[in-house]
Amino acid sequence: MPKLSGNILLTQKEIAKHVAELAQQLNEDYKHQVPVLVGVLNGSFIFMSDLVKQLTFAPEICFVQLSSYHGDIKSTGKIDMIKDVDIDVKGRSVVIVEDIVDSGLTVRYLSDYLYEKGAIPVKICTFLNRSRIVKPDYVGCQLETNKFLIGYGLDLDNQFRNFPYILELDMEANK
Repeated sequence: MPKLSGNILLTQKEIAKHVAELAQQLNEDYKHQVPVLVGVLNGSFIFMSDLVKQLTFAPEICFVQLSSYHGDIKSTGKIDMIKDVDIDVKGRSVVIVEDIVDSGLTVRYLSDYLYEKGAIPVKICTFLNRSRIVKPDYVGCQLETNKFLIGYGLDLDNQFRNFPYILELDMEANK
């Protein structure tokens, strides 16, 4: 594995604390409901796994796969749906589970799409948020950094998702 240069933004212990806080909020808000949790692949799978293990209600779970990145570190601005939801969400409470909300383009697209399919309401739960446009309903950490992040589901060319911490990459040093 290549040696990467950067700073650890969040340790494994800090991540666990934020996930537990999010689970507590969701447990309170959905204690008498059966919402559908829609994980956005590929990035959310680690966060979603950690999150659902701490839920005291019994959600239905499915995944979608969307892409606005195509081999680059910046979004193309165009959303492609690779895998659709496989649960009927009509008339259901839905919580989109995302690893990071960056520009907000992906979660806005998915939220609108789920509303069109009849979901009501649609809420957003993200581990990391740095969007100034979209205001997720549940946020683990609000970010001020615009640096590229890897680890805990976040990737660079589909690698480094497995790091148990979040690393803020120094892109110049890693060229």
